[in-house]
Amino acid sequence: MNSFRQLAFLNKAHGRLLRGVAYVVSFALVLMASGRHPLARHAARLWAADQFTQGAHVLRWHLSQGWTGRFLHRTPAFDVSATMGTRTRAIAKAQLHKRVARNRNASWGHSPQRDRFALLNFLARDFQNTGDLTPYLKIANLIARDLCTTPAVAIPATKPNRFTRAHAREALLSIAAMLNGISTPWYIVSGTFLGAVREGDFLSHDYDIDVGINIEDLNADHLRAAVLADPNLTLVNENPYIHQTAPKCHDVRPALFRVMHSSGIEVDIFIHHLDANQRWHGSTTHRWTNSDFALGDYKISDIAVRGPLDADLYLTENYGNWRVPVTIFDCSTGTPNVSFNHNLFSVSRQLYEAASATRHSTDVAAETSRRILIQEGYLTRTKTGWKFTVPWAS
Repeated sequence: MNSFRQLAFLNKAHGRLLRGVAYVVSFALVLMASGRHPLARHAARLWAADQFTQGAHVLRWHLSQGWTGRFLHRTPAFDVSATMGTRTRAIAKAQLHKRVARNRNASWGHSPQRDRFALLNFLARDFQNTGDLTPYLKIANLIARDLCTTPAVAIPATKPNRFTRAHAREALLSIAAMLNGISTPWYIVSGTFLGAVREGDFLSHDYDIDVGINIEDLNADHLRAAVLADPNLTLVNENPYIHQTAPKCHDVRPALFRVMHSSGIEVDIFIHHLDANQRWHGSTTHRWTNSDFALGDYKISDIAVRGPLDADLYLTENYGNWRVPVTIFDCSTGTPNVSFNHNLFSVSRQLYEAASATRHSTDVAAETSRRILIQEGYLTRTKTGWKFTVPWAS
């Protein structure tokens, strides 16, 4: 509930006085953390332009990178380079390069290790623009050197799950009303569809709602405006599909709108694309591919919905033996139809998660990310540790 209120506040329109106060406060804090006026101006202008959500992310990023970072538990994985122009990006990148060069052997928890991860996204963007992979490989190998070399003991995540069927029902009704209000055809997919077919209700161990929209039915501006105009919904983020097949050649498409309901339930609205006879959806990291499907009528928690007509084919492609309940599930490892996109932004995030195993040997997310990096050929074992490469860019 508190997260919803905070997001809803950041996403709404703000008056000139509040924007002015936020500008001054942000400028002062970023200048204090970074010592650079151009970086402070860039961060402050986001608040002045009423981009409070983005401004909050950028502010926290700067605070985590400066001397104030010692008071923050973990560096946010937010890609600040995407918000910057060429000049500001160059200043921030140069500052990070200097810090990394001064402290090559610092351990996690100190600013140099945070700087390595922050620098990766800047170098990923450089590769996207120029095709030069060498700087990225240099920093990624510094990080890979410190990864655990023995498998971590994976244990179930212990974070509280606020998902309840009653709240999920409220959230789906709100999503349905919002999408119907802008005349956008939609249907349920993935775990939500599995619950509808197998149990006639939401899966009790689920943690979000999955909804699909075909790309041919999407008007992104209308969808975004409708979410922000609904008092029971707010936008968490937009996650594009990025697939790079060669240096300076990349495919970027809308993929995921993550929405939060006032109950705290998150709804993933996946944009489904059609290539030949395949209908796929994904994120910056993943792509899940199904045979193209027509839609049929279903019910979930007594709500009339649409979903893939051939339920058995769809669910078998997604889960294998879908009739057997699985209560501990990871969308990265538990879906036969998943593949991982070729882009360095995704790889940087996987390295960020994998590094947790250096500090917490029982971190499930860390071990999952490390296994993905090994499976996809980014990490190879050597006598002294790990070597990092980018197999699709070599």
